[in-house]
Amino acid sequence: ALKIADDSTGDVTIILADGSENVLKSGVKCAGLQKNGEYTADLGMLTIKGGELGTGKLTATGGVNGAGIGGGFSHSSNITISGGIVTAQGGYDPNVKNDNTAGIGNGGAQKNGTHITIEGNANVTAKAGRMGAGIGGHEAEDIIIRGNAIVDAYGSKNYAGIGSYLNNPTITIEGNVKVTATAGSFAAAIGCSGDYYATSIITINGGMIIVSSESGVGIYGGGSGSQDALIIDHCTRTITAYGEY
Repeated sequence: ALKIADDSTGDVTIILADGSENVLKSGVKCAGLQKNGEYTADLGMLTIKGGELGTGKLTATGGVNGAGIGGGFSHSSNITISGGIVTAQGGYDPNVKNDNTAGIGNGGAQKNGTHITIEGNANVTAKAGRMGAGIGGHEAEDIIIRGNAIVDAYGSKNYAGIGSYLNNPTITIEGNVKVTATAGSFAAAIGCSGDYYATSIITINGGMIIVSSESGVGIYGGGSGSQDALIIDHCTRTITAYGEY
């Protein structure tokens, strides 16, 4: 529905006008708001901003193998949401076995969603497709939530609410944020899947964090053999974690 050129080095800014309601919905292998490209130093940035009041809305839904915001059957990197009310829904088809799509991040199996920042007064809901992270991808490097942001992230089978399927998620949460993250089976709500020997570096420095998982830990790597660093600063107000792993 809205596509940035693949691997573009140009920066794109979308401003959601106060009071507006904007809907993007795409078909197979396309993201609702598509930004294809694996991270490089010169990859352009997609920035979504709200108006002065922050009341503008965006709902972006991908097709099969397409993220809500991010990859259309591709890696996706360099996405910043700094305002507005944003809902991103990864593509879903119960009959497609490898429909691996994030709400915000990768589109398609074994694609990565990296360098994603949610900040300012953004209010973001991110829901994965059949198998995917709410925010992230197959690998998820440099996911940052900060400022006064409100984030609700929902992963599906084998995927984190915020993080990765495979390994190496680096996640920073700081400031006066409120984060709710829910994982599907065999995954951490914030972290990674339980299927691999994974390394997670998760830093929480302030905010209210509420996490839950069907059959995994609340925060950390997902399963046996994981090697994790979890740093929680004294400014953090509340962490409520539910997990069964």
